[in-house]
Amino acid sequence: MIAFKDCEYSLFISYAHGDDSSEFGWVTSLRNAISQRLDGLDNDIPKLGLHLSHDNGPNGGTLGSELQDRVAKSFGMLLVIGKKYVSSEWCEKELKFFHDNFGTQGFKTRLYIAVMSEAAVVKAQQGEQWKKLMPADQLWVPMFDKLDPNQPLSHRTSDGSPGFPDAFTRQASKIADRLIKEIELDYAESKKMLPKSGMPATEIAGVISPASPGQRKQIVIGPHTPSLIAKVDAIKSALENAGADVTVLERGVVDDFDPDDGRPLRPLLAKADVLVVPMTLERPLQPSNPGGHTTLLMREWLNAGKTERNLVWFRPADVAVKPENMASEKHLKCFEQLAPVCFSETALVNHLFGIGSGTAIRVHIENHKKEHAFRRLARQLEEAWNALPPDAARPMLRCIALDVDDLANASKDVAGVVLLLPVGLKAASSLMAQIDQVQRHIPKDGAYPGCVAVLYNPPLVSKVPEHEWSYLQIKKSDKEPKLTLEDDSRIELEEFLVDLWERYRRGTAAVSAAGVTERPAR
Repeated sequence: MIAFKDCEYSLFISYAHGDDSSEFGWVTSLRNAISQRLDGLDNDIPKLGLHLSHDNGPNGGTLGSELQDRVAKSFGMLLVIGKKYVSSEWCEKELKFFHDNFGTQGFKTRLYIAVMSEAAVVKAQQGEQWKKLMPADQLWVPMFDKLDPNQPLSHRTSDGSPGFPDAFTRQASKIADRLIKEIELDYAESKKMLPKSGMPATEIAGVISPASPGQRKQIVIGPHTPSLIAKVDAIKSALENAGADVTVLERGVVDDFDPDDGRPLRPLLAKADVLVVPMTLERPLQPSNPGGHTTLLMREWLNAGKTERNLVWFRPADVAVKPENMASEKHLKCFEQLAPVCFSETALVNHLFGIGSGTAIRVHIENHKKEHAFRRLARQLEEAWNALPPDAARPMLRCIALDVDDLANASKDVAGVVLLLPVGLKAASSLMAQIDQVQRHIPKDGAYPGCVAVLYNPPLVSKVPEHEWSYLQIKKSDKEPKLTLEDDSRIELEEFLVDLWERYRRGTAAVSAAGVTERPAR
């Protein structure tokens, strides 16, 4: 399940719009009452918002990708069971998608249920997804009076004063307090894995740790088209040399896939630590589906409770695709969304195991606590890096969160840096002082590739005075990842990354010429 530190919402609230409007904003009041209670979270833990769903979705019968993304990026889900909920097919779809993302364990620790009436919950229990997915001992909070079980508790004070009636607050707090407990437990666990730089140790050491005797990592290589046979043999050998047990799946596991019991694919994925999917831009297996076998493998991997972090796409830069074999537009659109992508065997091994910093490019992004922009910016940098012209020698780009006040503990072999300038939250003088700090602590032969991300009202100037750092001008967006680069800044970002790669490649060549073949990863 997603860690709280990676979430964008505390709760996704699934409800029927009619249950809110017919009771004069009842569900909205419940959201507000829970939100107020979340002020009781530990001060070190960011307070994330609660996302309200609707009973009708934008795609008329299917759960839209944006709504799916919000469910997936929420720490938990709150079901509000009212009279209209039971007839909402949309709500059933949201429950199904929650199960797909959070599994059985999610129902125990991440699913919260508020019941507006006794009759409503009795009817909801007859729903197809409820009967299929909901554990028999699932807990729920009655938001109705036992003396009048078919009406929800009043959410307005009798004299019209601000706040909520005591009974309403008391029951809402039961939900909020359980949520707070789960968030604090999860956050405490994640902090045990965090170094001072702010990211999990595995971000620095690689996706998986090098194998120790008697505990070899299990890596599965997915089915692939015939043009990749030689490349698959090469990455299998490279991964085995790095200390992993590698299984290559035959084409039959997708051709014979049974969506009901998942055989033969699901049992093969269940015990894997990492899934590597070899691919090119040619027609995929199962071409009738958008993305072909790539989308099938990704869906089944995530449904097995695995993470995107341990799903890697291997698209070798030196395998040409004949025009007559090129994938159709529907497949190419899916391929564009796949990340991270490795273009060579070396890049793949370094991405997974973090072997040798000389073959892994690292960029620090300021982890500005008030903006929570690190992961969104990291995603944009990684996508821009992967969009550069293929180069078999170019390794993966790895983004590491940077606490500027803790530069002494920052990685000394970092290749570039991105500082933030949140308008209204940081003065330009503070930014200049930070740039000086970076230049003093992490020198790179007198020149250090850096840029500044301006959130959200960019100034008219295009360069930071004196230091010539680039600006990435960013605007807010209604679409994910909610940070959008201005058109001019897309070019600026590409130039920054190309400069970073050229400087890094020259530095690596100089180290090799001096007889240094490997530097230990931090």
